[in-house]
Amino acid sequence: MKDKNQLTHQGFFHLRTPLLGMEVIKRWAQADDRTTYVFAAFKSPLLREALYLASRSLYDRLEEYEAAPASSAEPMRPALTLGGKTFLAPGLKKDSSTDKLVTALSRYLARASFRCTPYGMFSTVSTGRVAGATDLSGIASAPVVRHIHYDFGFESRLLEQANADPVTRDKVSYRPNPNLNRYAQKYYCAEAKMTNDRKTYVLSAVEQSEELELALSAAEQGVSLGELTELLARRFDVSREEAHAYASELIDSQLLVSPLGVPISGGRRLLSLHQQLQQFGQQGHTQSAVSALQSLRAQAAAMPLDSLVSGYRQTQQTLFPQGGRKDVPRVLFQVDCQRRFVPTLSEAQVAELTASAQALTRLLSEPSEVFSDHKRLFQERFSDQEVPLDLALHSEHGIPFPTQTRAMSPLLDGIHMPTYVSGNTYRSSMVDKLLINKLELCQRAGLNTIDITEQDLNVVRRHSPRVPPIPEGLFIQAMLLHQDVDNAPKYVIQMLAGRSGVEMLGRFTSFDDELLACVRTMLKKQQQQEPHGVYAEIIHDAQIRLNNIVSRPALRDYEIVISGASEAPAERQIRLSDLTVRLENGQYKLRSRRLNQDILPRMSTAHWYGRGNLDVYQFLCQLQNQDRPALGPFRWSDVFDALRRTPRVVYANTVWASAKWRFDGRDRELLMVAAGDEESMRDWIARHELPRFVTLDAGDNSLPIDLYNPVLVAMLLEEIGKSARWELSECIALNQAGEDAIFNSEVVLPFVMAPATPHAVEPAQISSLPARAQTRNAVYPPGSAWTYFKLYCGPLEADDLLLGVVAPVLEAAEREGLIDRWFYIRYADPKTHLRVRFHAAVAANRAQVMQRMSAALQPAIDNQSCNKVVIDTYEQETLRYGGRQAAPLAEQLFALDTALVTRALAQAQRELAPHERWLIALLGIEAWLQAFALEPAEALSLMEHMSVSFKSEFSIRAPQKIQLGAKYRSYRKQIEAYFFGGAQHQFASLAQQLVQQARTSAAQLRAWSEQGELTATLQDIIGSLIHMHCNRVIATDQRRHEVVLYDFMVRILESRRSRQRKLASAA
Repeated sequence: MKDKNQLTHQGFFHLRTPLLGMEVIKRWAQADDRTTYVFAAFKSPLLREALYLASRSLYDRLEEYEAAPASSAEPMRPALTLGGKTFLAPGLKKDSSTDKLVTALSRYLARASFRCTPYGMFSTVSTGRVAGATDLSGIASAPVVRHIHYDFGFESRLLEQANADPVTRDKVSYRPNPNLNRYAQKYYCAEAKMTNDRKTYVLSAVEQSEELELALSAAEQGVSLGELTELLARRFDVSREEAHAYASELIDSQLLVSPLGVPISGGRRLLSLHQQLQQFGQQGHTQSAVSALQSLRAQAAAMPLDSLVSGYRQTQQTLFPQGGRKDVPRVLFQVDCQRRFVPTLSEAQVAELTASAQALTRLLSEPSEVFSDHKRLFQERFSDQEVPLDLALHSEHGIPFPTQTRAMSPLLDGIHMPTYVSGNTYRSSMVDKLLINKLELCQRAGLNTIDITEQDLNVVRRHSPRVPPIPEGLFIQAMLLHQDVDNAPKYVIQMLAGRSGVEMLGRFTSFDDELLACVRTMLKKQQQQEPHGVYAEIIHDAQIRLNNIVSRPALRDYEIVISGASEAPAERQIRLSDLTVRLENGQYKLRSRRLNQDILPRMSTAHWYGRGNLDVYQFLCQLQNQDRPALGPFRWSDVFDALRRTPRVVYANTVWASAKWRFDGRDRELLMVAAGDEESMRDWIARHELPRFVTLDAGDNSLPIDLYNPVLVAMLLEEIGKSARWELSECIALNQAGEDAIFNSEVVLPFVMAPATPHAVEPAQISSLPARAQTRNAVYPPGSAWTYFKLYCGPLEADDLLLGVVAPVLEAAEREGLIDRWFYIRYADPKTHLRVRFHAAVAANRAQVMQRMSAALQPAIDNQSCNKVVIDTYEQETLRYGGRQAAPLAEQLFALDTALVTRALAQAQRELAPHERWLIALLGIEAWLQAFALEPAEALSLMEHMSVSFKSEFSIRAPQKIQLGAKYRSYRKQIEAYFFGGAQHQFASLAQQLVQQARTSAAQLRAWSEQGELTATLQDIIGSLIHMHCNRVIATDQRRHEVVLYDFMVRILESRRSRQRKLASAA
């Protein structure tokens, strides 16, 4: 089967290679002293410079270590050869900090020898051509050229200083903020605020006035502070001081903005700002920075093989002669590295990669639904109107984007979590069915590889829902493998994505003229093939550090300028106020009123543009994905999470997914024991059937591990820490590489879509699924024993409906024997509502209860606090809660939890501030752990697993973990009063009632679990009960609250264990 859309390469590609070859890792384990090997490696000037740029503090620790006297008289000796040079390591000094230093350095050494992802000087890039033959032999000998510029944060600091200078402030011509808009009698503006180097936006509203109208009118053509002051003073007969103060306030509140800026578009950055300031005679703000950078670049050109650390330090000293910690930025330099040679890939290899990319589009293509809710609300609000974009997205008068909004919560304040996005939204159930069958066949035959065939792809496409059109461009990111044996795979496909196909290339065009020409030619071809609109690049001063990636030269003829500076001619800039939006055939269409053309927004640098950014920026960036396939890397879906091992997935000679092994905390303990002995370590490897080389993966970060190397195994143990779950993947590149200087290599190959004639689908069959996979959830339609209704209301009105209507009616019905149980959850689809279910075996009883509920709801419907009631089908989550015999017990537990929560919430209205209801959630979590009689170690393990899972969902990293710790300390007194104070609280009493009432059902579930009669693990069932408990307690943004709650619960359990140990030792 051929697709109607065909991928065509554009004759070029981007090659990404690590700084060092893979032989560094392969020879490490054979070194006489593996620790000395690490220190010897960091005698390499370029690797040393790379470390300085990545971590100045670690570099300083290394220097301190090398300067300290050795603890033994061990002489210097040859240790390592890199790039034809032999480096000597100092005699090893053993002290308490040496192991930590070695582990930290090993992490960077492993990265520099394996990972291709551009990161400072640890990896390099080159632009290659498609040719008759493949030639990558120049990698090792090609000169490495540095491209040095300042970090955008430092350049922004210079801009702030220039804008704050009274002389500059009086000379520049201010204009209205492009985000300023007027509705009713107010002006609204998204005001940017900086907190800890992160930009947030606050919607400010200013009342309309004659003074403001005059100022904005004057600023349309540009007005200086002095000119505006004089204009206001004359028109309104006020003193010059009063007029100056008012005009200054307009500037400080960002209603008027300076034209000065570090360009996001144009590629010249600091030089452009310097030239702007020269117009006002204010170049002194940037002169020393420009001169120092030019000197540093000249030094780099003169000594390409030597370390530039002394040059970086001299530049820092020049810019910050006082050297105060608060003055010197944490990151001052950004460096990209380029290998100066022209690699080539053969037409035959490119054809193989193209075929694999084409096949993946058939397997992964599912419609992106990011706008589905927003479009529905837009249709309800504006119908078929074409409206100004700023009105369409206005938080008060339009439909804000994204549509899911969050209430303020002190528990979440100060903890910056990214938006949750499901990693498997593109997956079709047919793909899972295919993999289940393939996995079963693979296990039956004792194979370690799943082969995907053309017939398989035809079946998936035939039975999948509507497949959206492929974008105008895509790129494939693939690792090139060394083939040590015949029929070995040649590529590992890491990513198939894109909208224009150049998203992974845009940031590098600022220093690679050949790449810039290739990208511009490719984008121009796409514009020529698009008859219905104009492509326009999105320009926005997003986040300070992010701008290091986002800034790039002008790539298209037109640019949509949201904020920040652009060097495009004014007639080529499209302002937000010029844009309108309409809904046409289910698709959003943007139009420029000035150009009278539809506008197709595009972002040509891959980065995070989700929550936390300006709403219109999110909207425009997401708009390029509407009704397009949500592509990405091949992943096993959540259906397979319980598997301890997943095999390699292969299509032709390309690997779509490497084999993966999943481990838990117990495995880590066994690994710690084995790591101390070579023979034990080999036994551990053989027992799990692991290859020698693996990677520890976290997101797009892959850390290579040689399981024969104790230093890297120690690094692995430190990386996984106390993780309840961790995964290893086979490292095919290292396992297939020889001992010679072979560089790991990745290519980014862009494509343009060329339509082709569609062909008929050949019929094929998928064999039946295993019996367990075919088991369905029980379904109860309206009129059956279970009645299910949804009450649509605001998130804060839900409690009033729950406590004032639903609970009184259903509790009374339960006391009278009309129903035997009921429960609720909170939900959003995306409109918030309560989902209520009650069980009544007798039809007459059901009818009577619904009559009572209808009467009780009528006042809420009349005053619109409840705007809709929907009766629906109840699909019981049978498999999730253990199977058909276990599900009714789970429903009894839901009912008990509902009783606890409704009583606790009613009590909390009298005893707790609204933002303190999370304390009820914590007590309820502990109650469920006690109801199932979990041992302290079991309870801690479960909560650690849940905490890790939710932190992974929201990409919680070190900064957020620090914020979580600070948040816990801020609430420590309240938590200790409830959990360790000894005082009896009303909420604690309610929680203990739950424990007593739930124990019988919990014991039965535990017994069935031990007998192997459940379709889910007991831990998963308890976890689901805890999760739903938190859902019932927390009014809004439940999953983010769960990140904090589960972290707190782990700390509480660890504190309790520590206290018990102290008591035991004291006794």
